Amino acid sequence: MTTPFSFINNLFNVEDLIRLPGTDWIIGSGQNGSITPTGGLHLVSISKKTGHRVEPDSIKIAPAADSFPETRAPDFDHYAAHGLCLAPKEVGPGIHRLYVVNHPVGGGGREAIEAYDVDSRQGETIEFTWVGAIPQAAGVRGNAVAALPDGDLVATKFSTPGVKVDLDTPGVLKRWSRRQGWSDVLGSEYPTPNGVVVSDDGQWYYVNSWSGKKTIRIPTMGGQEGRLEVSLDFMPDNIRWSDDGMLLVAGQAVSFEDLWPDIEGPTPRFPCTVCRLDPDTFAYEELVGSELEAWGVVSAAIEVDGELWVANAIGDRIAYASLA
Repeated sequence: MTTPFSFINNLFNVEDLIRLPGTDWIIGSGQNGSITPTGGLHLVSISKKTGHRVEPDSIKIAPAADSFPETRAPDFDHYAAHGLCLAPKEVGPGIHRLYVVNHPVGGGGREAIEAYDVDSRQGETIEFTWVGAIPQAAGVRGNAVAALPDGDLVATKFSTPGVKVDLDTPGVLKRWSRRQGWSDVLGSEYPTPNGVVVSDDGQWYYVNSWSGKKTIRIPTMGGQEGRLEVSLDFMPDNIRWSDDGMLLVAGQAVSFEDLWPDIEGPTPRFPCTVCRLDPDTFAYEELVGSELEAWGVVSAAIEVDGELWVANAIGDRIAYASLA
């Protein structure tokens, strides 16, 4: 349960949220689309309850050819920041490696995981440096990304380029290593895989099947032992770890058939659900439902210092409230 929600306006198409550790800042993604033609990144002050877009001309370009296969900077005029994650370890004191799924809508740009070093040493000023990219595997329309303790990445193949949603062909988790490139995660074939996270010990993937209305636990080493899944009464979008080691799953509380005809309208609004899910038992409880009825397209939720922050994938604001 939460207190009533408040809003921060003029933050456009923020599909995902992640806290920058040890700071007063949340990083938000930003899709392109009907509300804004160009996507990008956002910064939100936790204490001041204000936010702003990270302007592309403020981003430094310093490609690291020894770490990433793509050293050409992205075209920020054809860019859309979708899923976000941080590497488990800092690059240096106060510097975090941020991975962003670049997934433009409507042509142009590229399907890739973009990497940034985020420097928080100045406190009030956060500096972004683009350091490289990992092109998605052939035939992949990406959605989310998560970092493993060994430096590998795992990403969701939501559908294929040019196909927004394919309910007939399952998507898959794709794992990337610097040595081997991309490979499929065996046993991860589900309809429209969306958000994904990894356990701290690197043993488990937790992934949402959006149109399938499920959250699934998959062993990172393969096999069936320990695999779990739970059916939900909403379409789970992104998934995040909470402060107490639970999982926060957020999404749209409608059927695909009711959602899809209106999803690309000028201001789509759908009922939503945010739930807290136990990663060991998969028991869950609802945190948010009617409190954000028909507010936007709720796509992610994170817990920050006793507050719940909620992303809006197609809209002009995000929400926050205190957890009761």
